[in-house]
Amino acid sequence: MPRGITAVWGPHGAPGRTTTAISIASELAIAGAQVLLVDADSWSASAAAHLGLLEESAGLAQACRAADRGTLDGPGLVRLAQTVRTAGSSWDVLTGLPRPERWAELRPRAVERVLHLAAARYSHVIIDVAAPWSTTRRSASAPRHRRETLRP
Repeated sequence: MPRGITAVWGPHGAPGRTTTAISIASELAIAGAQVLLVDADSWSASAAAHLGLLEESAGLAQACRAADRGTLDGPGLVRLAQTVRTAGSSWDVLTGLPRPERWAELRPRAVERVLHLAAARYSHVIIDVAAPWSTTRRSASAPRHRRETLRP
């Protein structure tokens, strides 16, 4: 099975992005792939809620902090992910940040490092991302908030 990274995104307000990302991850795992779903939706990370996962802290944030410290490696990334079991297979999820303003905590290079390690460790990485910024929609965290989700 070929390796790959798939970003699932759509226009703001379009329903089903997270459901689609979860479905792709599940089907790839059933087919035998090693899969990581990264919930990088910077507006409404919801993979954990969709999957009924309890989380103390967002897996993506933990991975980025470890990347910033230079301590993140492949096995560490796997430890930070939560495992989902479906149809006799399993796949991993890095849960997302619960509030948009928290994206300012993540440095772009840390996000890049996490995605690089994910691509090296898993045969498929599915990234659930929010819609890109329009030129009419702005907030104080806008420039930084989107840059991380658009630069894998």
